[in-house]
Amino acid sequence: MYRLTQPALYVCASLLVLSGCEAPPPLAGGVDVSQNVTPQTRTMRPSPRNAPGNKALLYVVTDENFAFVADYPSGQTLHRISFGGNVNGTGICSNASGQVFMTAQAEQGTYPTGYIYEFAHGGTSPIATLEETGHTPTDCSVDPTTGNLAVTSTSEANCRGNAVAIYPGAKGTPTIYEAPGFACLAGAAYDDQGNLFLVGSGGVTDLSYVIEELPRGSSNLIDIALNEQLICVREECRSAIQWYGKYLAITKPSEARNSPIVYRVQVSGSVGKVVGATTFHGNFGAGSGTGSLVRGGKILLTYRPNNVALWSYPAGGKAIGILKGFKGYPHLGLTVSQ
Repeated sequence: MYRLTQPALYVCASLLVLSGCEAPPPLAGGVDVSQNVTPQTRTMRPSPRNAPGNKALLYVVTDENFAFVADYPSGQTLHRISFGGNVNGTGICSNASGQVFMTAQAEQGTYPTGYIYEFAHGGTSPIATLEETGHTPTDCSVDPTTGNLAVTSTSEANCRGNAVAIYPGAKGTPTIYEAPGFACLAGAAYDDQGNLFLVGSGGVTDLSYVIEELPRGSSNLIDIALNEQLICVREECRSAIQWYGKYLAITKPSEARNSPIVYRVQVSGSVGKVVGATTFHGNFGAGSGTGSLVRGGKILLTYRPNNVALWSYPAGGKAIGILKGFKGYPHLGLTVSQ
């Protein structure tokens, strides 16, 4: 049984207006994110440079200090968001209202510091920021039933000190759940009922996927026993996970030129059954598929260093199109905001 820890474990895991928390580095252009946050309200507006309406936008976060905003489905790049300084992106998620959350980590200093930036639909400057001193966030997911924000993180090098923080209404002080069952906690996804699923590796030398669930209303993580062993790419088991229809879609990134694989896992109680696997045709390189998003019978995958490609899902096979223009370092996460 896993232990529910006190929210105080995250020293400054709260809105930056709370005393004792230092503001994160400003984003490019001198934007001080702390000026956009108040104790009880958050200004929910897009950047004045944008007038997106209900236009679908693709957000792509990289493992460097920037992210992209592009038109969807054309892939035309509209904006580049810079985190500034030594703050690098780690993950991304969005909610049904179009708010986008980007997780990032600071490389400087003795202790890791993580940031969660919230953007309004189409915005290029954050409307709110959460800080996690002593923790490096790795991924996030929003509960469609409550608006709560789940953020997975580590507090030590080599993926140790795994935990998931639940921010009520995506703000304030989180409740922390330690996750010692993972050697490396990689991703999180809520289903349509408010149950939270976590995925990662089970050991330093055991590169098999581990899935655990935090059922809605529970304070204990439970192991999901898979009917077959699924092997990660490397120790970190970097994976994209999401709920799609009636099952979990877990993407294993490519090795060398091999295709990424998307496993479909049905969960019943504490048992997970692998009901299918999708592969793709393409000129893949190592790390393709670290970002993955299933949406409306299509799947977006990060494709080599500078592209995102689109396939039919779950058919896979040949790509429908390649979205170019995301120049930079490997992409770690994708989300569509509308």
